[in-house]
Amino acid sequence: MTAKPEQVQGRHLRAARTLLTWTKAQAAEECGVGVNTIGRFEDGSSGLTPRTVADIVRAFEANGVMFITTDFGSGVVLKQEADAE
Repeated sequence: MTAKPEQVQGRHLRAARTLLTWTKAQAAEECGVGVNTIGRFEDGSSGLTPRTVADIVRAFEANGVMFITTDFGSGVVLKQEADAE
């Protein structure tokens, strides 16, 4: 099942950034936030508004990332492109 934005944690964002091979600066640009905001999210700092978190999650999802949650844990996957096998 797809995770709700409020279920996404900093470690998930860091893993998603790794899957996309994005730097913090690239992620910040894609998400429309500052580099420090990406860093704070990844470090687990509180203080980000629910809207900012949702915007960040949406930007990653628009680039093929899926934040998932299951009965046995949560994680991040990168959608396979339709022509890749």
